[in-house]
Amino acid sequence: LQFSIYKHSSSNSSISNNGISSIIRDRKGRLWVGTNNGLNLFDEKANKFYHYFNDPTNKFSLNDNIISCLLEDTDENLWIGTPSGLIR
Repeated sequence: LQFSIYKHSSSNSSISNNGISSIIRDRKGRLWVGTNNGLNLFDEKANKFYHYFNDPTNKFSLNDNIISCLLEDTDENLWIGTPSGLIR
C-alpha cells in the first residue's frame, strides 16, 4: 500500500489550501476536494489540481472560497455548500 501526501505550495498544480473540509469521487471517477480556499479537481493522471474560486466579476463562479461540503446527486450534479449558500 502506497500513500501520497499533497500540501499547498506556491505551485499552481498543488492543492489550493491544506484545510480540507470534504472529498468526493464523482460517478465519472473525478476527485473533488473542498478546502478553506476554493474547490479543487484532482487530475490523477497528471498528478495536478485544478482550482475554482470566487470571482466577484463572474456571476457563474463560486459564491465563496470556503467550501463546507460536497455532494453529487443522482443526475450527476455537483452540489457545493459554502457559508454564503448552496451552489449547483
